[in-house]
Amino acid sequence: MRIKKTPPMTELIETAMMLAMERHDRNTKIHCERVKRLSTRIGISMNLEKTEVYVLQSAAALHDLGKVVIPDSILLKPSKLDRSEWKIMRTHAASGAEMVEVSEIEQAESIAKIIRHHHEHLDGSGYPDGLKGKNIPLLSRIIAVADSYDAISMHRHYSGATPHDRALEIMRNERGTKLDPDVLDLFEDIVSSDKLSIEEI
Repeated sequence: MRIKKTPPMTELIETAMMLAMERHDRNTKIHCERVKRLSTRIGISMNLEKTEVYVLQSAAALHDLGKVVIPDSILLKPSKLDRSEWKIMRTHAASGAEMVEVSEIEQAESIAKIIRHHHEHLDGSGYPDGLKGKNIPLLSRIIAVADSYDAISMHRHYSGATPHDRALEIMRNERGTKLDPDVLDLFEDIVSSDKLSIEEI
């Protein structure tokens, strides 16, 4: 399938936003690039339309853009966040969506919507709007799975990387509550087959 080509102006703006993330925290940019790659593979496997894949790619690449306004004392804290710090951290989804929505990126409104809801949970316990089930946009549910895998498996400031099998075990425990079962099943099929090696993620 041919993916919709990114318009030059959109590509320029996205690059600038990615550089802003890198300047604030290089690990965030690397994480977003990995989530974009994995989300794209999931989206293509679901036979999404070209425009949907484009929106998915852009939203995945910029899903943590809002972290550029999170203080370093919280974003780079070498230990787990406390309740008040988590409250601030959770603003990044809405903040990133707002930044994209006022940009000149093609499909900005659609991309912003997907970014805003990538931390919603199927059981309604997510943020920022507490959406449930199918009320969460499909593309947000795709990014949620990719984001969860990379967030669990990548090295963090306060802990080492989690092995692949353990990461999958954690995600299975979130099946139907945090993560969409259908998207999670497809994800597992992709990473357990020749379609995608873990090293490519």
